[in-house]
Parts: sequence; structure tokens; C-alpha cells
Amino acid sequence: MPYLSESQYTASIASNDDKHKELMRIAGKIMANIAMANYLPIAKVQISNGGIAYIAERNKQATAEDKEDLRRSFVYKGYDAIDEMLRYLELNPTIFTAWVGSTAFTHYNSLLVRNADEFRLIDGKRTVFLKLIPYIEDVEVETIERILPLGLITELKSGEVTGKKLELLKKYVRPIVANKALYKALSAMAIVLNENTISIFDNSSANQSKGYKEASDAKIEDFEEDLERTANNRILLMNEFIKLNATDLGITLAPITTGKKPFKNTEENKTKFF
Repeated sequence: MPYLSESQYTASIASNDDKHKELMRIAGKIMANIAMANYLPIAKVQISNGGIAYIAERNKQATAEDKEDLRRSFVYKGYDAIDEMLRYLELNPTIFTAWVGSTAFTHYNSLLVRNADEFRLIDGKRTVFLKLIPYIEDVEVETIERILPLGLITELKSGEVTGKKLELLKKYVRPIVANKALYKALSAMAIVLNENTISIFDNSSANQSKGYKEASDAKIEDFEEDLERTANNRILLMNEFIKLNATDLGITLAPITTGKKPFKNTEENKTKFF
């Protein structure tokens, strides 16, 4: 349970408190789905509308393709449950103190965007989100750190902000990071745009046998342009928001010259524009 921590799991499984019981219910859903996903590749089973049943006769067993489809379904459900668990933990930090004091919490707090909820058209959610993490980190350094002081970024990551700082995080910072990270990941082919969803790149033999259904080049290009345009427009709006609310955000603005692009901060407490 790397997302939960061993200490929190031990504390919650021994507790009779309703919130701890609910956490364990969600954790059980994660483990059941991931366990089934790990079992299916070697399973001697028959798959039907009635469910999954063990069967010894090889000629009646499910095909590798059918098992792969079902395995992927269990993976997605398991990772969806991880997102559910993380949201539940975040809503109850005073209850789940062992999690708050663990390395699992430190890792969870290390990004400005922590789950798949901020991203458009994600299929499989956390499986895609994990692929996006390196690109999220890149955007934080290349874009957000060029606009906001590091102290404020650390505060935003803490999850304990309110008022204008919370508005800054939800309305501007997270959408900027999400759109730019998607753009970078699509350009690097770490993820792909299908007809209606975004999914991880899958060149497995099982997937190739069905034919890889990627969106047209024109649609991909249009989507990438939309991601970049949306992020850049949000940056401009965020700059205006910062100027209007600098005092509430704890930011001292340097003199503004011309243009609209922010440049690299060299001082901890200042945001600059030119």
C-alpha cells in the first residue's frame, strides 16, 4: 500500500471508527481489483456474461485477448479506487494522522496536480496520470517556478491554503499544469489521443491484434494546439489575478515593464513581469 503507508493501514484495520472502516473498504476494493489484474494472465478461466469461472479444458478457456481486455478493466478500476482513497484521505487529515506523517503523504504532496481529476479525456485515470508525472514536474519547473515564488509554491502544495491562494491554485495553477503536461506527454508519445479519450501508449501484442485506434493526425494537432492555447491564456489571466491580489497572496511585485510574459524569479518573495 505505497499510497496509504503501512502505518496507516495498520492503524485503520485495527480501528472500529467508521471513517477508518470506510478507508479499509476502499483499500479492499483497490487490492481486489489489482489482484485480479495480476491473476488473469495465468488464469485458466472461462469468461462469460455470468462472470469468470475456472475451467481446465484448454479449448474452452478464454483467449489471451479476452483476458487482456478484462485484466485492463480490473487495472482501471483499481487505479480509480486509488484516486478515491487519496481524495478521502485528503478530506480527513486529522483522522488519518499516520498517513499525514508518512513518506506516502510527502510523495502525494510533492506535486501541484495530484490526481487525474484535472485532466481532460483521460481513460484509465491513474494509469495515465502516472505516465504524466514527469511532464507535470517539468511544467512546474519550466512554467510555474518562472511566475510564482518558491515559498508560495510550497504553500500551495501543502493543501492548507484558503481564500485567494486556494483560488489561485484551483482556478489557475492546476489547469495550467494539467494542460501543459498533457501537451508535452502527447508530443513525446507517452500517451495517445484516441477518438474520444486519452490513454497510455499500448503496443502489446494483444492490443496490436485488435488494431491500434489512434485519432487522426489533424485531430491530434488540433487538440495539442487547444491545450497549448488554453494553458497560455490561463497564464495571462493568472498574471492579472496576481497583480490584483498580490497582498493577499503574500507577493511583492517588481516594477512592470512591457509585454505579458513572466520571467525567471531570482528572489524568493517577488513575481516579475515584462
